[in-house]
Amino acid sequence: MSAELHPNFLMNFIPVANLLPRERRIIRNTASALRGVFQIAPGRELILHLGLGGERSNDEALETWVCQQMLTHRIQPSSESMGWYIKQLERTLNSIQEVAHD
Repeated sequence: MSAELHPNFLMNFIPVANLLPRERRIIRNTASALRGVFQIAPGRELILHLGLGGERSNDEALETWVCQQMLTHRIQPSSESMGWYIKQLERTLNSIQEVAHD
């Protein structure tokens, strides 16, 4: 996986802290559900892969990733869209593992 950001990402990205409380809660809950599905351990190893680099934990990086996906693809996290988020994160995590094995 490339460390480069999508050219429009910085223009479209709104930090989680700048969102409405309801939006932050949705993102946090979605990230928590994904963390459980993929059994993502506490730590910092995913920050550079899922976050922007300023996050303090895998949890924060996953929240950033959910926010990025929501804004980039305009898919609101919900029970109906959870399958899509799972597939996207699975692809991302698989690409991280592939790079680590090369």
